[in-house]
Amino acid sequence: MGRSLLMLILCLLMVIRTSSNKRVDAYVDGREISNVRDLSNALGWFGVNLFNLGFHQTQRNRIPKVVRIRARDINNSDHLENSAVGYLLQFGYIEMVTEKTETELTEGDYFIDHNDLSKALRELQKFHGLAVTGRPSVETQGHMMRARCGMKDVRYDSLNRAERSFILEKTLETKRVKNTLKYWFDPDKYTNDLDKDLVRSEVEEAFKLWSNTANISFLEVQINNEADIRISFEVGDHGDGIGGANSHVTPKGLLHFDDAEKFTVQTAYGTNLHYVATHQIGHLLGIPHFEADHRNNVMFPLYQRYKDNRELGRLDKAAGVAAVGAGEGSVQPLIEEIILPVEVVNQYVEPTAGIPDIPPGCIEKIDAVFHWAGNPEYLYLFAGSWYYRLVPRSSDSGDLLPVLDASVLPKRIGIDGLFGLPRNIDAAVESLDNSIQLYAFKGSKYYIYNMLSRKVIKEGSLSDLWPVDTPDKIDGALQIDPQTLGFLVEDKLYEYKSDTGEWRAGCDGSNYFRKFVGLDSLSVGFIRGWTWIFQGAWYSVARDRNGWESYTFMLRSIKADLGLPICAQQVGSLSTRTNRRCAKELRKMKLLAGRMEPSSACKDYIVDRYNVEVEFDMTDFN
Repeated sequence: MGRSLLMLILCLLMVIRTSSNKRVDAYVDGREISNVRDLSNALGWFGVNLFNLGFHQTQRNRIPKVVRIRARDINNSDHLENSAVGYLLQFGYIEMVTEKTETELTEGDYFIDHNDLSKALRELQKFHGLAVTGRPSVETQGHMMRARCGMKDVRYDSLNRAERSFILEKTLETKRVKNTLKYWFDPDKYTNDLDKDLVRSEVEEAFKLWSNTANISFLEVQINNEADIRISFEVGDHGDGIGGANSHVTPKGLLHFDDAEKFTVQTAYGTNLHYVATHQIGHLLGIPHFEADHRNNVMFPLYQRYKDNRELGRLDKAAGVAAVGAGEGSVQPLIEEIILPVEVVNQYVEPTAGIPDIPPGCIEKIDAVFHWAGNPEYLYLFAGSWYYRLVPRSSDSGDLLPVLDASVLPKRIGIDGLFGLPRNIDAAVESLDNSIQLYAFKGSKYYIYNMLSRKVIKEGSLSDLWPVDTPDKIDGALQIDPQTLGFLVEDKLYEYKSDTGEWRAGCDGSNYFRKFVGLDSLSVGFIRGWTWIFQGAWYSVARDRNGWESYTFMLRSIKADLGLPICAQQVGSLSTRTNRRCAKELRKMKLLAGRMEPSSACKDYIVDRYNVEVEFDMTDFN
């Protein structure tokens, strides 16, 4: 075993040494250099690996004065390709200042010198809105390290015409735009980060943003050779260049997503697939990158942080119309299977006798809430035999507070939907392994429910998940981070780690939500990184990672904010004196916009009368 490990390490070192000793022909500060490792060191700030800065603290502070280096030597080295000089070459800045095409640079004998590097750096700083000095800086280096598109920012065209994409290549000759594009998903190259159906849905929604803006339609086909656009998730070297690139397209219509990324939907974690797909489709239409003055548009090259309901910017729309003409198109995906309500076979179905056809007048207890991160996004709230759907209060204005969806009636669990799940569940949480599935828990059992096929696909005992220290039941469930689910078991916090598939039992006192007295349920809420805690007729919002409460959303009224009918059970039994005291507390609560905790005796009195909605502000969730 020890000998095998030693041999493996020696082989790896040989590979690294071979890579770093590749032959080059360069000159830096009076010294002729013939291998990549020496060249990288001599280039100092320009040669340091942008994604491994910690090992090059001395090198990153050195600025060479005289440089002569060939572009082909940069491209032939993974290390230099991921350096500042590689960045300037890949994204077109050296082309721009040398007035040489990429082919002329990489296949010819042209030497890039220190003046070219300074001019290229200046153009990059100008394009991205940085301090324009033409000199290396910490700010510029940090900017180069940000996640971004793998396509060029600028380019030199020897024929002096604007860059056009593969779709519009024939337009240069025929002066005719192709307004229907056929696309194809490679069935063998989906990501494991998301369910296949969710990947397709997110890309289709990205197509719709463009088809709703300009005269362009997208039609899915089953055969690769019929497609104008071929979509796949790729690993390793697939033409994406520098390490920070998350996606790119090619002149032959290949749309590559870098599967080294963690692709996500409806969350700030990872790389948002919808945003990246929208950006790359813009390139397929022939739209270039926009400069920093237009950084709020989708076609700005750097990856932008996730924002709910992101739309195309004004310049995005104008560029789309300029590329394919004014009008409106359509998106036509293949319909693989029509999903209908399924007949539950070989599953235990709870008796339905005694469940009325109309929902109760008020909710006595909220059991759990499940966050469906689809498109559109919903919250499903479980209460006894019923479940309710919540939607953002006003997505268009950025008000993401979830409120009762007045367009649909509450439904009965196992009768109107959620077939196969038990009623009066203890907890629910979305699956990390498959984004269209949820875990539901009741007593000593768990259930896995598929939201698209609308049925329970697996059920079992908690002892299957935690053979040691098996809990009697799950009190609440939440997502702690993109790789971790948390499960509340009395004062312990159990976990599931998706990266290792490990179900971990909790330690005494590890449940940092135990401070919330009278805990009814706990689940992921509408902002990732925050968790909703329901306590009778009240709710609070706290951090997933530590249980710290949001000041604004601390013991808020469920009825007033979310529009849910919550039962107030003790109002009629209060004494006259207590009624007067509660009326005083109610006035004070309205004055403080809900930022106070009512006394125990007055909670039901106030929840029955308090009707001031909370003002939603994203800054409360930073």
